[in-house]
Amino acid sequence: MKKRLKRTEKTKFICTSCGVSELIPTKVVRMMDQADPSDNLGPPTFFCEKCNGIMMPTDYIDCSGIRHRLDDEI
Repeated sequence: MKKRLKRTEKTKFICTSCGVSELIPTKVVRMMDQADPSDNLGPPTFFCEKCNGIMMPTDYIDCSGIRHRLDDEI
């Protein structure tokens, strides 16, 4: 039997430029993920409000079931 990974209520994002972190509701992240299903190259990202850098999730399971970890992405 395949083990199912549990999604959390909030997803932690870290700016790859300045290091600031932010918790974003996972349902918002999933909405962004589903908005562009053709973009399956990586997890959803946001712009940092502090420095305008790229914020990436530290650990996120996308709509396809693929797990993205910040350490794997950079």
